[in-house]
Amino acid sequence: MSWLIKQIFETITQIAGFIANLDILYIEWFLNIIYPFLFFILALFILPLFIVAMTFGASLYIFLNKHKQILLNAYNAHDIWQASFKSISVFWETTSAIWHGHEIIGLENIPDTGPGLLVYYHAAMPIDYYYVHSKIILYKNRRMKVVADRFLFKVPGYYF
Repeated sequence: MSWLIKQIFETITQIAGFIANLDILYIEWFLNIIYPFLFFILALFILPLFIVAMTFGASLYIFLNKHKQILLNAYNAHDIWQASFKSISVFWETTSAIWHGHEIIGLENIPDTGPGLLVYYHAAMPIDYYYVHSKIILYKNRRMKVVADRFLFKVPGYYF
């Protein structure tokens, strides 16, 4: 134990000696050289990321408040699956509205009960399925069954 205390004491002594020998003029010179680069990095990377994060966070907050009653009803019903579907659907609806401006025209034509057939075109990456599915879960309170090409089932993460 005394060896450990001795090592800690020596390390603290070395750090104190390093701090005592710092040349203030050198530090000031170094900071004056690096300051424009720090400003460049701040302006180019950090501020845009902060703005995007704040925009997405604010939109998520607005969508959560918009669907607050739906989420509370799902969680209070003690059906963890339904609550999970609704929570994920709010996330996907937020993503679709912010990043893609996705909207569904004619959602009122989808029946609340009974069978229905929805045919839509999906491009090379069928992420719009998540957007459509989340809107139907939130606004119609039902889940969709999907018929898709076999390539879709080979994409990792797309299991229906």
